[in-house]
Amino acid sequence: RWLTLFPGALISCDEIVSRASKYCRSGTGEGSSGCKNDGNKPEAATLRGHHDRHLPVNVQTRLLMPSADVSPDSECLFSDNARLLINGADLLGGLSVEDFVMQDERCLGGSIGGHARHCVEFHQGFLGGLADGYLDYDARARNLLIESDPATASEALRELANALKALAAGADTGRVLQIVENHDVLEPAWSASSVGRELRFLLSHTIHHYALIAILLRLRGIRIPETFGVAPSTLRHRARQTMTEACAR
Repeated sequence: RWLTLFPGALISCDEIVSRASKYCRSGTGEGSSGCKNDGNKPEAATLRGHHDRHLPVNVQTRLLMPSADVSPDSECLFSDNARLLINGADLLGGLSVEDFVMQDERCLGGSIGGHARHCVEFHQGFLGGLADGYLDYDARARNLLIESDPATASEALRELANALKALAAGADTGRVLQIVENHDVLEPAWSASSVGRELRFLLSHTIHHYALIAILLRLRGIRIPETFGVAPSTLRHRARQTMTEACAR
């Protein structure tokens, strides 16, 4: 089978597997230690089982050009996530414990603290899995202290933001990762991804939970910034609408 990477450029699935294997074994990219196998995690060659799937764009590009420089959006993706975490830390740090832990049946019994802990532990899972290239977002600590104390949650978000900023300058967002999919508790599956793809996922995932936090706060009558929990694309759309309406007047 063949994949079209861009108009006029075809690459066979076998070639993708071959290049992925060489890339993972060599540990290309600053800070990359290559792919390791602990007996349960797949070697890069197991990508052969995913012939029917298109690899992420960043992975395709990296496989096509294994000696390419660091992606120009590398620092931006890390910094955007860091900025988002700091925004959350600023907001949550000013909440009372009562507001932080209160569960609201109107939002499926969720609490602000529960959403905050969830965001913290997904980022911890990402950073913890970068060293060997294997990420398991389900292997979370479920730290009740983060869920029950706004000061602790705020501090954890700031620590994660600092860790992301420290990685920003030299990171390679095209680096291949393996992500576990625990749909079957007896035999979890692994899928190919990239650092950049996971950073984009974390942005979307965090904004989603910030939106739920925003709803919980507004239900309590607590005023928050209008932009908190709103996707960047939505903010851009609103800005364009405002400009259009202003020009029409």
